[in-house]
Amino acid sequence: MKKGIQLGILLLAQLSLGQTAQPKLPCAYSGAILRDDNGQIVSFTSPQMKSRATRKVDVGVAFMGSLDFKATFMYQVLVGPTGNVTCIKRITGLPVADAEVEKAVRQWKFKPVDKNGKPVASMGVMEFYLCNISCGKEGTRYSIVD
Repeated sequence: MKKGIQLGILLLAQLSLGQTAQPKLPCAYSGAILRDDNGQIVSFTSPQMKSRATRKVDVGVAFMGSLDFKATFMYQVLVGPTGNVTCIKRITGLPVADAEVEKAVRQWKFKPVDKNGKPVASMGVMEFYLCNISCGKEGTRYSIVD
């Protein structure tokens, strides 16, 4: 009996190690979300997200001229079934500039996604590099819409 329990625990442990980690949503969401054939949540890359955008809003011009910085901003974005941004979560960024970048990203719109003919939410990561001082070979970058 004791060996049977130990074998069962060992089997469960091995099964859990073989599971792929699910991406975590940036906020609580209970609606349908895009999943692959194995039931895993699909997470679009930054280039994929940007190519799916139907409306892009840039950071304010006044904001760009008021700070000296160089930073990469990365957000996890949940897009609702209609293509509107439902929520975002900062992964990396510059705290003094995050609010302006986040404000712009929240206004983006994306091509709606459907699964089996029904609209579903989708998730992805968006990355932006902004720089206006000591930018090196990347050069000066004021925009998130390019």
